[in-house]
Order: sequence, then structure tokens, then C-alpha cells
Amino acid sequence: MRKIIAFNGKHAEWGGFEAWRDSFSEHDPLLPIAADDVAIQLYTSGTTGHPKGVQISNSNFTWMMPLWADSWLLNPEVANLVCMPAFHIGGAGWGMVGMYGGATNYIFREFVPAQILEAIEKHRIEVALLVPAMILFLLQAPQIRETDLSSLKIVVYGAAPMPLEVLREALKTFKC
Repeated sequence: MRKIIAFNGKHAEWGGFEAWRDSFSEHDPLLPIAADDVAIQLYTSGTTGHPKGVQISNSNFTWMMPLWADSWLLNPEVANLVCMPAFHIGGAGWGMVGMYGGATNYIFREFVPAQILEAIEKHRIEVALLVPAMILFLLQAPQIRETDLSSLKIVVYGAAPMPLEVLREALKTFKC
């Protein structure tokens, strides 16, 4: 059976997300799972530029969670920025590892530099995962000069080459 769930409620013939979500019991159904079961399917364009579904197993997550949480200081005292797309390991994985470590995740639907800078200052964000283009856009934002970035402890980047000048400016500006 095929079921389509609409997140924005604009399609009357489809069920809305909230109604679908609320139709389930709040109790864990305790379904059996195995290490090789698919936990989530994410998407990547890899080297071709065309989207490809990538299946991540439960064992992938159980290996990744403690490694990432420990490496990037994601613990209950940490404010964590989640602003990468949720269809990609950068967004979904980073957010899940933040939850695993007990961090407080500040999740953004879109990357808007002014909003990200405001959140860093307001919520005392300590840890963030960004791509080099996001770092460049933050560095170019007019608000960067007035934003208190002193809470940042780690900015992790990846998914693309980092231009040396952007890295130098980021290290000087973020001081972490």
C-alpha cells in the first residue's frame, strides 16, 4: 500500500504529517531489529552530481554515534548547531549524534547566515558542522563583526575542498 504524507498540508488528497504522526501510540512497539537492518536512507550526489539513495544500517549508527559524540564534544552541556540538509548524513547524522551525546540541538530548516550568527550568540552554540561555502557565507555576512562568537569550541567542515584563504579567515574569526 502506498501512502503519501504532506508536510505543509497543501494537498487535500494526502494526509497531513501531524495527523499521521498523532495516529500512532506514544508507546514503543518494541519491534525486533537487527544490526544489518536499514535505519535510514539518506541521499548523496557523490562525484556524479545525481542524487543516490544510501542506506545506513543500525550497525553503521552504533559505530558512528560514540565516535562522533566523543570526537566532537557532543555531550549534555553542549549547544549544537544543526543546519545541514536533513536528507544528508551531514544534517541527519549530525543531529542524531547530538541527541546521542545529550547535546541541545538547535535545528535550522534553511541556512541563513544572519540567523545562524544570531543563534550562535543567543544560544551560546559551541559545536557546528558546516560546509566550506557556509563558512564563507558566514564570514561575508555584515553581522559577523558584531556577533559574539566566543562560545564556539569546534567548527567541523567537510563535503568540499576548503580554500586556504577561507580557512585562514575562519580560524582568525571563529578562534576555534
